Amino acid sequence: MKGDGDIKKTIIKFLGIGNDNRYQVNITIYDSKCNIVYKGRTKNGVLEVNLIRTQVYKLEATFLNEEIWIPFIPQDKLMLRLQNNLTHNITLLLSDYYYNLPIEKGEITLWQK
Repeated sequence: MKGDGDIKKTIIKFLGIGNDNRYQVNITIYDSKCNIVYKGRTKNGVLEVNLIRTQVYKLEATFLNEEIWIPFIPQDKLMLRLQNNLTHNITLLLSDYYYNLPIEKGEITLWQK
């Protein structure tokens, strides 16, 4: 890579993105001359890439039906949030298994597999 002395490891993290290989962001990074520097996907919503710290790059991120373009200069960490995240509020009506009575209070924890 040209300018090897100025290489900086940059961590790009997308908040609210899925686990392992499910619901990941497709990323393309362009340099200032519109050449593709990186093309791939995040893992656990995170991408680590080595870039020249003195250049300006353009990040194209695609997730589900949303696409964003962001110019950036490499830094230690870049945190981004996409509008279309996977967090939804839901309402559940729970009833007792044996007596079929509604459960009026309690706590339930749900998580992604």
